[in-house]
Amino acid sequence: MSHYSALSSHVLDTRHTSGLTYGFFGDTAVDKMYMEEAVFDWQSNLDDMADKLGDIPLLYQPGTKWHYSVSTDMLGYIVEQVSGQPLDKFFEDRIFIPLGMKDTAFYVPAEKVDRFAVCYGPSSNQLFTIRFLSNARTRGLAKAFLGF
Repeated sequence: MSHYSALSSHVLDTRHTSGLTYGFFGDTAVDKMYMEEAVFDWQSNLDDMADKLGDIPLLYQPGTKWHYSVSTDMLGYIVEQVSGQPLDKFFEDRIFIPLGMKDTAFYVPAEKVDRFAVCYGPSSNQLFTIRFLSNARTRGLAKAFLGF
């Protein structure tokens, strides 16, 4: 991960200025590498993603351009490494419980799906509705919606 060792949280934050990308918004050589290395393996974890990203060059010099990316994912990875906890557990212990957020999580449990808001996404000629039914279904729909 030497490519990212000098990046600060100031650059590697939700502003998406780290030089990372998602790999599916563009057609650059770096985008192609993201797809070839399967950076978005939905059965994987942030540690695996970080390992894959360590072998792929940055799309641009950090701090020089704003570009949607896995910056927030990697910030989550840093939180996991520093705290020694999985990100969902860190959020639960340090944010959700102290703030009394009893109904907040990364996934919607099956017993609460009926309360989950309807999601909308673009179609070639109209707006369509997606209703996420379960964790596995959510991942499948996300992959289909994003085209991989």
